Amino acid sequence: MERLAFQISIRSQSNLFQRLPAEIIQYIACLLPSDADVAHLSSCCDILAQNLLPGESSVWRYRFMKLYDTPPGRSSSELKIEYQTRSIVLSQKISFRFGQKEEQLLWLTVMQGILLEALTVTEIDGVVYSKTFERIREALQLSAPDILNRPLSGYGNTKPDRPSDLFCGLQLCLTGLALDPKMSVRCLRTDYDIADVYSYQTEITRPFIDIKKLELPTILHIRNFWVRHLLSPNEATYCTSYAKLPVDQRPRVWSTIKENVELGTNWVGYWFLSNQVRPEHLELAT
Repeated sequence: MERLAFQISIRSQSNLFQRLPAEIIQYIACLLPSDADVAHLSSCCDILAQNLLPGESSVWRYRFMKLYDTPPGRSSSELKIEYQTRSIVLSQKISFRFGQKEEQLLWLTVMQGILLEALTVTEIDGVVYSKTFERIREALQLSAPDILNRPLSGYGNTKPDRPSDLFCGLQLCLTGLALDPKMSVRCLRTDYDIADVYSYQTEITRPFIDIKKLELPTILHIRNFWVRHLLSPNEATYCTSYAKLPVDQRPRVWSTIKENVELGTNWVGYWFLSNQVRPEHLELAT
């Protein structure tokens, strides 16, 4: 009832808004706490709608900047589309329990765009943990809580699906977050194929992974193996020692996109010995 009375009052005095500069109207909308409030205000009269709803309105750039780092060269109209798409998609609960369908593909595509944007922005600003990375953390915890805990597509089916390259690529790019104890990831033994991890019945004279022909599902199995062994108290192998590592010695989220990554000369890692190889063939696993 109060909202209806407010709308009637606004409509009867719409000429007052005609005298206000568009910048003032948009600034008022920027101060509103939620998107729903902006929608309610814009529905009060045509003058407000004309100033608030178009993509050129500064409202959308402002609301985007409150949550994300602003990528360079993007118009307000583009930011409006991105903001509204992310608001809708990331507000939904998503699960890969029964495989990847249209809604899962949409979620992965949106997250891919956010991640690529975060890497580009942090390269320019020199910031590792930006607002955009914080939104990624929130999305993983609230929108898709099982994507890191159960890093398989179709884990609820009798036999998991072969994951798409998009699923694998996003998972691998998020390895730094998966290995962050604050994310409380608990990968299960059934979330990786031990034959892929140990490269069972494969010639030990060649690399486990062919750099010229990447098998993303195989790499993901290896990643999941180490997530479980480093983080799971039930596994009781490296969990205690990993928890004691200083933060700056743990794997971190990528902060930039670089074609040529310079590797350090000093490494902290774990030695892994397969019963298929002799001690002189030891490989540093991580």
